Amino acid sequence: MPGTAGYERAQGIQQADDDTCQSYGFALGTQGYAECRENQGNQRSERQQAALASLSQETRPAPAPVWVPNRPVNCSSQTFGTQTNTTCY
Repeated sequence: MPGTAGYERAQGIQQADDDTCQSYGFALGTQGYAECRENQGNQRSERQQAALASLSQETRPAPAPVWVPNRPVNCSSQTFGTQTNTTCY
C-alpha cells in the first residue's frame, strides 16, 4: 500500500535494480534488461536465504547432553564405633 514502510522499501529496491541494470547498459523494455532485473532479484533472494541460514545456525540451541547409562559402582564401608564411612568409586 502506498505510503507504508513496506511499499517504500519495495519501491527503493525496484529503483535500485532499475539503476543497476541501466548502468550496465540495458535499455528498459529489452530482453537484456528483463534478464538483468531477474538476476538482481535472484541474487537478493540468495543473499536473504544465506542470511537466514546463518541466523538460524547462530540461534540453534545447544545439543542435549549425551546420556550415559549408569555404570557399576563399587562401594566399601567402614564402621568406627557409631560412625560409618562409605567410599564409592
